[in-house]
Amino acid sequence: MKSASRQPATGKLRQAGALAGELATDQQGATTLEWALLLGGVGIPMYFAIQLMMNLLMSYYGMMTTLNALPLP
Repeated sequence: MKSASRQPATGKLRQAGALAGELATDQQGATTLEWALLLGGVGIPMYFAIQLMMNLLMSYYGMMTTLNALPLP
């Protein structure tokens, strides 16, 4: 005989399994998800690459202004 405390947990597992099955076969919003993944896969690395390039550019600019300020004849 099963205890009464295990019945609700089993029901919730079945309900979660049914919901997962519906989500696996549901095609609504698939295009939006694909675009979001594509944007995340391209946009996030691009953000860090631009940050790196900006830091390099700022350090180069700082070096050039220092060299131009030297009192050379």
